[in-house]
Formats: sequence, structure tokens, C-alpha cells
Amino acid sequence: MKNQVVLVGLFLLFFSYTTFGQDLAYHQPVKQNARKTLDPPPPPESSLQSHIYNLYHQSQLYKQHLSYDVFEKAVVGFYNLKAEGLFTEKELLTIIDFTQPSSEERLYIIDLQNQKLLHRSLVAHGKNTGDIYATHFSNRVGSLQSSLGFYKASEAYIGKYGLSLKLDGLETRINDNARKRAVVMHPADYVNYQFIRDNQRLGRSFGCPAIPYEKHKQIIKTIQGNTCLFIYQNATSYLRNTEKLNFDKAEQAFLREQVLLHANQMASVL
Repeated sequence: MKNQVVLVGLFLLFFSYTTFGQDLAYHQPVKQNARKTLDPPPPPESSLQSHIYNLYHQSQLYKQHLSYDVFEKAVVGFYNLKAEGLFTEKELLTIIDFTQPSSEERLYIIDLQNQKLLHRSLVAHGKNTGDIYATHFSNRVGSLQSSLGFYKASEAYIGKYGLSLKLDGLETRINDNARKRAVVMHPADYVNYQFIRDNQRLGRSFGCPAIPYEKHKQIIKTIQGNTCLFIYQNATSYLRNTEKLNFDKAEQAFLREQVLLHANQMASVL
């Protein structure tokens, strides 16, 4: 009898979550100006949007010049990739926001579990990607351009720049040549505020997301070992071709995760 009560309770819990997730339209938030303090938008309605809003608000990302639109896309992709079996161990999300100029700290590392911004940093884009702003992107070997999309931050190693981090592109024909192109995260002496004062922008890499020497060890040690990295710019070609920003699939993945979480909590109590 006790087992039957538990099963009925789990069924009702699952039904309430799946019903709540159905027929909810995805409302794209109004884009914010990334160079101003970004007030959080009003609370959304769907369960995943509520979760994203709470993460954004609790982490106080609106005070850090990261737009809600970029953050929302990053979290949607994160849950879609979790549904594929990735990023199940560390709830870390790194965002490089190329809608911002290279003179601003546009790299963010967010602890989603504890709703906390861990690091923010300058980061360079590729030599042929643009001047102050990143505007041109390529997956082609020899292009010297940055690639957009979702990556897996993989293993750290010691290279010619010191401690560096290998990246695996997770999006076919968008960034999946990252290993072949030797696109890695590494420190560079042209990523600092003195270079910006002298040149009105950062130096540029051969396509790698290069970071400052004074922060590279703490950044790499934080995100190494299979965590999620999202490099974004609102390029039409990326938005048209990516398969990782499907909100409905991400919401279903989030709901399944919540059902399992509550089921485990109920089982531990009983």
C-alpha cells in the first residue's frame, strides 16, 4: 500500500510538471543595451523562463553588463546539451559575449548551482573577426577568425603561452573544427588594459579566445574538465544554423530534471 501511494504521488508530480510545460509560448525578451546597467526584465511565465530569470537576478548579472537575451540563450543551450549527456557533473556556464566591444570584460563564468558570478574578464577575438567588435566568424582552418556557438572546455595543458585549455566545438559546421584549428583558450600579453589604452581595443588572436595572464590560471582551473562554454554574437548565420537554441526541447529537459530531483527527494524522505 505504501509503494502504491508513492507511485501515485510521483505520477501526479510528473503530470503537473508536463502539463505546466505544454502550450507555453516562447516570448523572446527585448534586447538590452549591453553597455549599460541592465535591469532584469519582469518575471516570465514558463518554468524554464522563471528559472532563467531567477538565475539572472540572483547572480546579479544585470549589474555586470550581460544582457538577459544572451544569458537566456546560453542557459537554453546548456539544458539542451545536458539532455545529450553533456555537462552533468559541473553546473558551470562560461559566456563570451561578442556583442560587446573588446575593450570591455565580456567573459563571464557563472556557477548555476549556487547562482553566483565567479569570474569576469577581458577576452580577445580573432585577427580576421573584426577590430573593436567581433563581426566575422568562420569554422575554416586558416581563417584566423573566431567561431561562435557551444563548446566543451576540456583538458588543460602547458603550451607555448603557459597554462592553456583545449576546446571541443559541439556544433557541426559552426565550430566543430576547433581541435583541427588549434582553437584553445590561452593567455596573451595583448589582453590587458594597457593595450586598450594604447590602441582603443585589445590585441587579436588567430581565432582563440585569449585571456589576460593575470587571470588565466584561475579561469582555466575553474572551467577545465568538461564544462560548457558559449561564444555568442547575434549573427544571422549562426542563429539560422544552430540547433542548440531550441527552447521547447530545453524546457522539456529542464522539466524532466526537476521531476527526477523531486522524485529522489521524496524517495529519501520515505
